[in-house]
Order: sequence, then C-alpha cells, then structure tokens
Amino acid sequence: MGGTIYLGGYFTTIGGIPRRNIGAVDTSGNVLSWNPGGTDGIVEQITVAGNNVYVAGGFSVIGGQTKWGVAVVDLSGTLTSWDAGISSRPVILAPVADLDVTATSVFLGGAFEYGNNKAPGNFAIVSPAP
Repeated sequence: MGGTIYLGGYFTTIGGIPRRNIGAVDTSGNVLSWNPGGTDGIVEQITVAGNNVYVAGGFSVIGGQTKWGVAVVDLSGTLTSWDAGISSRPVILAPVADLDVTATSVFLGGAFEYGNNKAPGNFAIVSPAP
C-alpha cells in the first residue's frame, strides 16, 4: 500500500502496459505488477481497507469471475471470494456508483435491484471482507 496509487476507469493500458480498467502505479508513476486481471466495464470507485482493495463500478466480470459491480482484490492482486450479493446487471442499468468501507460495514449505492441478496436495491450495507 504505502506508495501505491490504485487506478480505475475505462482504459486498456497504463503507461503502455496492458491493464483493463484497473491497475496501480507508485508515486513516481511507474506501473506496478498489481493486476487483478481487468474488468469488462468501467471501474468508478476504489477503496483500500487493511489488506483489501474494494473495487466498484459498471462491470460484471473481474479477473475472469462474475462479480456484479463490486469485488475485493487483495494487495497481491488476487480476487477474493467475497460477495456483496449484488444482482440485476448493474453494468446495463447503472454501476455501483458509491462505495464506503468501515471496520464493520461496506456501504454500496447504485442502480441495482438487490444488495446483500435482499430487495429493495439501490443501497446496501454488507459485511466487509475478512
């Protein structure tokens, strides 16, 4: 973490190195090896909490696995099994647009029908990744 800047958006490279919508650089702008495998849509929010990097946006796949709009990647770049229970194709309707993490909760906002596997959607409070 220290001097790491995590980048999200809608891009295919960082400094000429392939990175699909997500990556990291150091404070000098050098591209780091951290690479969770890219997403199939825009990354709008990134929040680091402890050893976890929370990623949110308008994607349905990250690192080759289905994760509707929100996922957790560890500091080595490996996608975790954490699941916020988001459904309803946020990549089509609208992304998970807001993300805030505390020690006890993850707050999510966006245009999804279900959060934490419960309706109504658009806002969810879920347990953080271990």
